[in-house]
Amino acid sequence: MINWLTTLILRIVGVVSRNLSQRGRTALGRFLGNVIRRVSSSRYAVTLDNLSHAFPDKTVEWKRATADAAYHNLGITLAELMAFPALTEADIRSMITYKNLNLIEEAGKEGKGVILLSAHYGNWELLAFALPLFTAVPVSVIVKPQQNTYADTLLNAYR
Repeated sequence: MINWLTTLILRIVGVVSRNLSQRGRTALGRFLGNVIRRVSSSRYAVTLDNLSHAFPDKTVEWKRATADAAYHNLGITLAELMAFPALTEADIRSMITYKNLNLIEEAGKEGKGVILLSAHYGNWELLAFALPLFTAVPVSVIVKPQQNTYADTLLNAYR
C-alpha cells in the first residue's frame, strides 16, 4: 500500500510541477527536499554521519547546511523530473549547457562509444534526458531500479 501511495504522491507532484514556472518548480523542489529530509530522519542522520567522516574539520553548522542543500537538490531534481512530460525543447535548451559535446560526437563518428558517469550533482536526470537534443549520438541511460516497482515504472516512463 505504501508503494502505491508514494507513486500517487509522485503523480500529484507531477501535475503540480508541470503547471509551474521553473522558479516555481525550484521552490516546490526545496519544499519537497525539506519534507523528504523530515520524513526520512534516519537517512538524514546517515547523511550527516557521512559528511562527518568526509569532512572531519568542518563545523556541525556547515555539515547541516550541506546536508540540507543536498536534500533541496534532491527535491528540485524530483520536481523537475516529474515535469518532464510538459517540457518543450526550448525549455530544456534554456535549462542545460553542455561543454565539449564535440568529444562525444567525434567518438560517435569513429564508431566508438562513450561512457558518461554522473553523481547526484545538479540535476543528473535532466542531463541524461536532454542529451539527445544536443547531439545525434544515440544515448542509453542505465539507472538502478527503485524498490517501489510502481514508482520505478513511472520514473522510467518519464526518463
